Amino acid sequence: MHMKTILVIEDEESIRKNIVELLEIEDFRTLEAENGLIGIEQAKRHHPDLILSDVMMPERNGFEVLSELQKEKNTARIPFIFLTAKTDQNDFRRGMEIGADDYIAKPFTN
Repeated sequence: MHMKTILVIEDEESIRKNIVELLEIEDFRTLEAENGLIGIEQAKRHHPDLILSDVMMPERNGFEVLSELQKEKNTARIPFIFLTAKTDQNDFRRGMEIGADDYIAKPFTN
């Protein structure tokens, strides 16, 4: 059976490591990126089954990451979920309008 791969794009290392650990306990294969630019490269190289991305990050923010991945046929259909501490309705709306599948507000539980 194919092990599902999840790319975690999060600039705060402790949060990223925590998410990766939770996912690996649930038998997901994980990829990590500490900023949006590396996240885009990882997504294009590995075509994960799901991307979890922070919104506010250096290099490229989450909106820019999603917009960039939407431009390419190989990455446009990867489900994309934002992780954010910002709970502003306009941010939610903007993310959904450019193609996000969902939002998870930080801090979160298993």
